[in-house]
Amino acid sequence: MTDSDAFSEFTFRPAPMRPEYVWAVRQGHVMRRGGQAFNLAGVDAASWGDVSYRGTRSAWLDLQAGSQKLRLECSEGGLSQDRGQFIGLVIAVLDELDQRSPRLGVRYDQAGVYGRAMFILGLLLGLVGAICVYAGLADFGSARAWGVFAVGAGAIAGCSVLTWTHRPWRPSGMARPAELKALLTVQESQRP
Repeated sequence: MTDSDAFSEFTFRPAPMRPEYVWAVRQGHVMRRGGQAFNLAGVDAASWGDVSYRGTRSAWLDLQAGSQKLRLECSEGGLSQDRGQFIGLVIAVLDELDQRSPRLGVRYDQAGVYGRAMFILGLLLGLVGAICVYAGLADFGSARAWGVFAVGAGAIAGCSVLTWTHRPWRPSGMARPAELKALLTVQESQRP
Protein backbone atom coordinates (compact mmCIF):
# COMPACT_ATOMS: atom_id res chain seq x y z
CA MET A 1 0.00 0.00 0.00
CA THR A 2 1.44 3.37 -1.02
CA ASP A 3 0.86 6.67 0.72
CA SER A 4 -1.66 7.67 -1.92
CA ASP A 5 -3.63 4.49 -1.19
CA ALA A 6 -3.73 5.15 2.58
CA PHE A 7 -7.04 6.28 3.97
CA SER A 8 -8.77 6.94 7.24
CA GLU A 9 -12.02 5.18 8.10
CA PHE A 10 -14.57 6.33 10.69
CA THR A 11 -17.65 4.46 11.92
CA PHE A 12 -20.42 6.19 13.88
CA ARG A 13 -24.17 6.70 14.10
CA PRO A 14 -25.19 10.17 12.89
CA ALA A 15 -28.04 10.10 15.44
CA PRO A 16 -29.49 7.70 17.98
CA MET A 17 -31.70 5.02 16.45
CA ARG A 18 -30.04 5.43 13.04
CA PRO A 19 -27.77 2.84 11.45
CA GLU A 20 -24.00 3.12 11.68
CA TYR A 21 -22.28 4.75 8.73
CA VAL A 22 -18.74 4.03 7.65
CA TRP A 23 -16.99 7.11 6.27
CA ALA A 24 -13.57 7.27 4.63
CA VAL A 25 -11.27 10.09 3.58
CA ARG A 26 -9.03 9.04 0.73
CA GLN A 27 -7.13 10.81 -2.06
CA GLY A 28 -8.91 14.12 -1.62
CA HIS A 29 -12.39 12.62 -1.35
CA VAL A 30 -14.76 11.93 1.51
CA MET A 31 -17.18 9.09 1.01
CA ARG A 32 -19.73 7.05 2.89
CA ARG A 33 -19.82 3.34 2.29
CA GLY A 34 -22.66 2.79 -0.17
CA GLY A 35 -22.69 6.47 -1.20
CA GLN A 36 -20.92 8.66 -3.72
CA ALA A 37 -17.50 10.23 -3.23
CA PHE A 38 -17.40 13.98 -2.61
CA ASN A 39 -14.36 15.71 -4.12
CA LEU A 40 -12.80 18.04 -1.54
CA ALA A 41 -10.68 19.85 -4.15
CA GLY A 42 -13.72 21.74 -5.41
CA VAL A 43 -15.02 22.93 -2.03
CA ASP A 44 -15.76 26.65 -2.23
CA ALA A 45 -17.85 27.05 0.96
CA ALA A 46 -17.84 25.31 4.32
CA SER A 47 -19.51 25.85 7.68
CA TRP A 48 -19.20 24.23 11.10
CA GLY A 49 -21.87 24.13 13.79
CA ASP A 50 -21.90 22.61 17.27
CA VAL A 51 -24.89 22.96 19.63
CA SER A 52 -25.67 21.40 23.02
CA TYR A 53 -29.17 21.32 24.44
CA ARG A 54 -30.45 19.31 27.41
CA GLY A 55 -27.71 16.70 27.30
CA THR A 56 -27.77 16.22 23.53
CA ARG A 57 -24.92 17.53 21.46
CA SER A 58 -25.32 18.02 17.73
CA ALA A 59 -22.49 18.95 15.40
CA TRP A 60 -22.21 19.25 11.65
CA LEU A 61 -19.83 20.23 8.88
CA ASP A 62 -21.49 21.47 5.68
CA LEU A 63 -19.41 21.41 2.51
CA GLN A 64 -20.33 22.91 -0.85
CA ALA A 65 -18.56 22.45 -4.16
CA GLY A 66 -20.49 24.34 -6.82
CA SER A 67 -24.02 22.88 -6.77
CA GLN A 68 -22.92 19.76 -4.86
CA LYS A 69 -23.50 19.74 -1.10
CA LEU A 70 -22.50 17.35 1.67
CA ARG A 71 -23.43 17.43 5.35
CA LEU A 72 -21.43 15.43 7.87
CA GLU A 73 -23.39 15.32 11.12
CA CYS A 74 -23.58 13.63 14.49
CA SER A 75 -26.04 13.98 17.38
CA GLU A 76 -25.45 12.12 20.62
CA GLY A 77 -26.31 12.18 24.28
CA GLY A 78 -22.79 11.64 25.58
CA LEU A 79 -23.18 7.91 26.15
CA SER A 80 -21.33 6.64 23.09
CA GLN A 81 -18.06 6.93 21.21
CA ASP A 82 -19.80 8.29 18.11
CA ARG A 83 -18.71 11.89 18.70
CA GLY A 84 -15.04 10.90 18.89
CA GLN A 85 -15.28 9.07 15.56
CA PHE A 86 -17.21 11.98 14.05
CA ILE A 87 -14.66 14.56 15.21
CA GLY A 88 -11.92 12.29 13.79
CA LEU A 89 -13.72 12.38 10.42
CA VAL A 90 -14.10 16.17 10.56
CA ILE A 91 -10.41 16.61 11.42
CA ALA A 92 -9.41 14.31 8.52
CA VAL A 93 -11.61 16.37 6.17
CA LEU A 94 -10.09 19.62 7.51
CA ASP A 95 -6.59 18.15 6.90
CA GLU A 96 -7.51 17.46 3.27
CA LEU A 97 -9.04 20.93 2.88
CA ASP A 98 -5.92 22.48 4.38
CA GLN A 99 -3.76 20.68 1.79
CA ARG A 100 -6.00 21.58 -1.15
CA SER A 101 -7.45 24.98 -0.16
CA PRO A 102 -5.55 26.37 2.84
CA ARG A 103 -7.09 29.84 2.39
CA LEU A 104 -10.68 28.55 2.39
CA GLY A 105 -12.75 30.31 5.05
CA VAL A 106 -14.84 27.94 7.16
CA ARG A 107 -17.79 29.76 8.72
CA TYR A 108 -18.55 28.72 12.27
CA ASP A 109 -21.29 29.66 14.68
CA GLN A 110 -24.27 28.11 16.44
CA ALA A 111 -26.83 29.95 14.39
CA GLY A 112 -29.25 28.11 12.19
CA VAL A 113 -32.63 27.11 13.60
CA TYR A 114 -31.41 27.29 17.20
CA GLY A 115 -30.13 30.85 16.78
CA ARG A 116 -33.33 32.04 15.11
CA ALA A 117 -35.43 30.39 17.84
CA MET A 118 -33.42 32.13 20.57
CA PHE A 119 -33.75 35.46 18.73
CA ILE A 120 -37.55 35.09 18.47
CA LEU A 121 -37.78 33.94 22.10
CA GLY A 122 -35.81 37.00 23.19
CA LEU A 123 -38.14 39.30 21.23
CA LEU A 124 -41.28 37.69 22.65
CA LEU A 125 -40.06 37.70 26.26
CA GLY A 126 -38.86 41.29 25.80
CA LEU A 127 -42.38 42.20 24.64
CA VAL A 128 -43.82 40.54 27.78
CA GLY A 129 -41.32 42.57 29.80
CA ALA A 130 -42.46 45.78 28.08
CA ILE A 131 -46.08 44.95 28.91
CA CYS A 132 -45.09 44.42 32.57
CA VAL A 133 -43.26 47.76 32.63
CA TYR A 134 -46.31 49.49 31.15
CA ALA A 135 -48.60 47.80 33.69
CA GLY A 136 -46.26 48.80 36.51
CA LEU A 137 -46.18 52.42 35.35
CA ALA A 138 -49.97 52.53 35.05
CA ASP A 139 -50.36 52.00 38.81
CA PHE A 140 -47.01 53.28 40.04
CA GLY A 141 -48.18 54.16 43.55
CA SER A 142 -48.54 50.61 44.93
CA ALA A 143 -45.85 48.16 46.05
CA ARG A 144 -47.28 45.55 43.69
CA ALA A 145 -46.81 47.89 40.73
CA TRP A 146 -43.16 48.39 41.73
CA GLY A 147 -42.69 44.60 41.64
CA VAL A 148 -44.34 44.26 38.21
CA PHE A 149 -42.23 47.16 36.94
CA ALA A 150 -39.01 45.58 38.29
CA VAL A 151 -39.81 42.18 36.76
CA GLY A 152 -40.58 43.81 33.41
CA ALA A 153 -37.39 45.89 33.46
CA GLY A 154 -35.33 42.80 34.31
CA ALA A 155 -36.97 40.82 31.50
CA ILE A 156 -36.24 43.59 29.02
CA ALA A 157 -32.59 43.76 30.10
CA GLY A 158 -32.05 40.00 29.99
CA CYS A 159 -33.93 39.51 26.75
CA SER A 160 -32.07 42.38 25.11
CA VAL A 161 -28.83 40.49 25.67
CA LEU A 162 -30.37 37.23 24.39
CA THR A 163 -31.80 38.91 21.30
CA TRP A 164 -28.60 40.81 20.50
CA THR A 165 -26.43 37.70 20.95
CA HIS A 166 -28.57 35.67 18.53
CA ARG A 167 -29.40 38.40 16.01
CA PRO A 168 -29.57 36.87 12.52
CA TRP A 169 -27.55 39.65 10.86
CA ARG A 170 -24.47 39.29 13.09
CA PRO A 171 -21.26 38.34 11.27
CA SER A 172 -20.17 34.71 11.50
CA GLY A 173 -16.74 33.71 12.68
CA MET A 174 -14.35 32.54 9.99
CA ALA A 175 -11.39 30.21 10.32
CA ARG A 176 -8.97 28.51 7.98
CA PRO A 177 -9.18 24.69 7.93
CA ALA A 178 -5.98 24.38 10.00
CA GLU A 179 -7.27 26.88 12.58
CA LEU A 180 -10.60 25.08 12.97
CA LYS A 181 -8.77 21.75 13.24
CA ALA A 182 -6.61 23.15 16.07
CA LEU A 183 -9.69 24.55 17.84
CA LEU A 184 -11.56 21.23 17.61
CA THR A 185 -8.51 19.29 18.79
CA VAL A 186 -8.19 21.49 21.89
CA GLN A 187 -11.95 21.42 22.62
CA GLU A 188 -12.19 17.65 22.34
CA SER A 189 -9.05 17.06 24.44
CA GLN A 190 -10.69 19.02 27.27
CA ARG A 191 -13.94 17.05 27.04
CA PRO A 192 -14.53 14.59 29.91
